[in-house]
Amino acid sequence: MHSFLITGSSEKNRLDTIASRCKEWNIAPIDEARLTTEEASLGIAQVREFTRRLMLKPFSSPYTIGIIPH
Repeated sequence: MHSFLITGSSEKNRLDTIASRCKEWNIAPIDEARLTTEEASLGIAQVREFTRRLMLKPFSSPYTIGIIPH
């Protein structure tokens, strides 16, 4: 398992970088797990679901990736 931390610039630029890496690594959108919330903090249930999703075998890509936009 590898981890990448993409920081700096604007949120749009960071998301563009993530999109280009996904395209480069042939990651289908179905194999992307995103951890987002509308609230000020994350709940333990959201984190558990996110980690459960990351443990699943990818559906149509070589990898499953997790994205935490904020």
